Amino acid sequence: MPLSKNGFTLIEVLFSLAILMVIITFFAPSQMTQLNQLKEKQFFELLKYDVLYIQSRARMYENERVLIRFYADEYRIIEGLNTNEVRPYPAGLSIDTFGKREIYFNSNGTVIQPRTISVYGINKTYQLIFPLGKGRFYIAEI
Repeated sequence: MPLSKNGFTLIEVLFSLAILMVIITFFAPSQMTQLNQLKEKQFFELLKYDVLYIQSRARMYENERVLIRFYADEYRIIEGLNTNEVRPYPAGLSIDTFGKREIYFNSNGTVIQPRTISVYGINKTYQLIFPLGKGRFYIAEI
């Protein structure tokens, strides 16, 4: 009975697995960088919606203060004495508020104590700018 040579040898399989591992090693870090950038982008989109939420709630309820309070690793949406939402920061993101840690609006929709908040990401630095007046805040990359 003759021997069939239709299969792969162990050396050939190990060689192709080594090539595959080299390719994965080169592409995995770039994928992680893109994933971190997407998490930062999603965080800022959610923050925009949360600021719009507290601004609209401040217009609706004059007697109840609705605010965002920044902490070392999260921010919270607080209505009166209750914490409604807790939003953790993505990994590698930190916020420096310099002084007051709260953002809130009066019943006209104007921000109380306009200021700039610095946000330090993994590769970029951002500024959350809350201008004087009724305009919404905006994000500037530095």
